[in-house]
Amino acid sequence: MMSRRTALITGGTGGLGFHAAGALIAAGGWDVLITGRSAVADTAARLGGSATGRHLDLGSLAEVRRFAADLPPLDAVICNAGLMKVSGAAVTGDGIEETFAVNHLAHFLLVQEVLPTMPAPGRVVFVSSATHDPARRTGFPAPQYTSAHELTHPGDTAAESP
Repeated sequence: MMSRRTALITGGTGGLGFHAAGALIAAGGWDVLITGRSAVADTAARLGGSATGRHLDLGSLAEVRRFAADLPPLDAVICNAGLMKVSGAAVTGDGIEETFAVNHLAHFLLVQEVLPTMPAPGRVVFVSSATHDPARRTGFPAPQYTSAHELTHPGDTAAESP
């Protein structure tokens, strides 16, 4: 008998994350943990018995650490959640530009936190898009930053450290 495997899908309450969770459940042998900022319990119930929903705000690195500390060993992590802010640079409570923090830094931290307990052959998948490709003319504004420091801390006039 094959043992059950556990997958975590960030942003599993809609879109690609929801459908990926459904596909894993349909394949059989998977317990799926979906995350989101809202409707996680209702969405998990719609997916069925082997789905569980938990709130996770990727805009808080402290919350990502707390969330990861309370997870069972994972066989797969699908980093799917993301957001895009077309106008204005919102900043997280950590002082980092929100799109960069949620779409990149929080997922990197989550994976770093769960890797030590991930059994072989675990899998990590990062979902991305071409939204920021200026050739695609998505309406997304061209980048306005000139350095990594400016990207992560917009409006910070402090000198960058070498």
